[in-house]
Amino acid sequence: MSSPLFFGLVCTLGIRISGWLGYGAIAVGFCALLGSMGVGFVPMDQLRPHLLAALIFFWGWLATAFLFTLGFWRRFSFRAAPSFILAGIATMLSSVGFLTVLTRAMTGALGQAFLKPDSFRRPLIWDLAILEWCVVASFIAWVLTAQVYLHRTERSAGTPARNS
Repeated sequence: MSSPLFFGLVCTLGIRISGWLGYGAIAVGFCALLGSMGVGFVPMDQLRPHLLAALIFFWGWLATAFLFTLGFWRRFSFRAAPSFILAGIATMLSSVGFLTVLTRAMTGALGQAFLKPDSFRRPLIWDLAILEWCVVASFIAWVLTAQVYLHRTERSAGTPARNS
């Protein structure tokens, strides 16, 4: 349930970009936050609302990574924030891969699970779950990269770092 803490980071980064890209990134970041919180509150036993919350998170997160990557690339150039931009690209690739496999799965056996949820059995090793965790790992890497970027630029601007 650390998603509310993520929103402060999103707001700080969005303000750095400014303009419609920054505000759009804040808005979709907020949607991703709501989806993430929804996944935490709605158990898998309630498959439809859980999946809806998960889709809000994954699509919102893809849009968030896209807008921030585009915004930072346009505003600061690749040389100013290479690791942050590369983390955004990696996040987008993992998100697109996951959402592509999920969409294909929804037209097959997973889609049938909605009709008969008790008959669905998860495979022992499931590519969808592996890709989902890749998105989560890319999210963590993106957040850490963003924090390092903000810390570095704050210190180089002469602003004293706050002790936490």
